Amino acid sequence: MEVEWEPHPNWYWVWSKFSIPFLDHPAVPKATFLSGLSEIPADLSRRYVLKPLFSFAGGGVNVEPRPEDIENIPPSERDAWCLQEKIEYEPALRSVDGGGVKVEIRLMFLRPDDEISPVLTQNLCRLSRGKMLGVDFNKSFTWVGSSVGLWPLGDPYRIEDR
Repeated sequence: MEVEWEPHPNWYWVWSKFSIPFLDHPAVPKATFLSGLSEIPADLSRRYVLKPLFSFAGGGVNVEPRPEDIENIPPSERDAWCLQEKIEYEPALRSVDGGGVKVEIRLMFLRPDDEISPVLTQNLCRLSRGKMLGVDFNKSFTWVGSSVGLWPLGDPYRIEDR
């Protein structure tokens, strides 16, 4: 068999959250490692989310941080945390009980060695009714979780078809 080693699933954390402070694009929320934060923003609770870089399902994420929450993180651990601009999701869907449901669509592209363009390999549609997307913020709600997006025509995995 001709096989190629695949990295451990923890690689996701390195690319996902750890990379955010390095990205500079209008579609990416601004983020700063706590270790590089020069001052605590005055509008902290309203405009920012405090998140650990290596967590799962929203664990440890503080959607309404206070200055003391930042001050309580030891300086030696601040490089494992970031302060990120909040993303305000609008409830774009209505559930059967009439409540609004927020949607986030995540797309994973991979570029095979013999391809010029990345290929869409997977998508995930996350549904939420809580303050944030993630298990910990939706425990008491119905119509939350995740789904998958389907395309009706063409090869859904080719960028050129989109």
